Amino acid sequence: PAAAIISPPIDAICGGGLSLCVVVIVIAYTWLTGAAASQAIVAIQAYLVTDLLINGPHFMASYRLLYSRPSNFRDHPIVSILMPILAVAFLGYVAYWCFVDPESTSQYQLEIIVWLNWVAPIFLGWHYMGQSWGMTACFAYIGGLRMTPTERRLIRSGFHALFVYHVAWAYDSMGFVQGVLADDDAGKYLMEFVMSTCRMGVFVGFVLGLWGFRRLSRREGKKIPIRVWLPWLATFSWYVMVDVNAGSFFLLQAFHALQYLTFPIRVEL
Repeated sequence: PAAAIISPPIDAICGGGLSLCVVVIVIAYTWLTGAAASQAIVAIQAYLVTDLLINGPHFMASYRLLYSRPSNFRDHPIVSILMPILAVAFLGYVAYWCFVDPESTSQYQLEIIVWLNWVAPIFLGWHYMGQSWGMTACFAYIGGLRMTPTERRLIRSGFHALFVYHVAWAYDSMGFVQGVLADDDAGKYLMEFVMSTCRMGVFVGFVLGLWGFRRLSRREGKKIPIRVWLPWLATFSWYVMVDVNAGSFFLLQAFHALQYLTFPIRVEL
């Protein structure tokens, strides 16, 4: 009876409300104690619990949606056919080299692994931001709000800024650039500059998003429902949490998965 994916309260809780509360706790704990969040979190095995109960099901729900309709093989052959073939071929390649040269995996990474490490943050960041934007746009649509192209660009600019930050943060955390430009710590100083620039970009994107929501609210003549802006605000809070404490990145994965799970539930219903 209600215009919602599950119900307005559940949409708000899963779409960003719960994650926002957890983020505030993690950031406050880190600032007040000066301890790494990962130390407290690993102590209670939270990673295993969230991965088992939230992140794993979010992948399985995707597979069910993709492969439950034969027409998807025709409409989406790259995702449904080509990507699984490439994945199996990749696993076979790695297994082959482990069999041929068992010592190699403990001494160096295969070149294909190195390239995947560079590419993975790009795909993952675009995936995270695409879903968060889709969440915001979907809740706005079912809430009766219709964005103009300008409003869409303003609100979505924050997600684009977060995507750039995600990629830069991943490269910085894994030391890719620092390893390539090791002379005189050139890579270190370059990444410090890049990260500072990305943080400023995220702040600008946040302000532009607020402007976009304000324009939308004034034009439509009504307040923006909380479940519309919660996914937007929560996504920003995730990356503040990661910036403060890199060990909490797995929580970001769980928040992303929890956001998503309401949609396959809706499809099943």
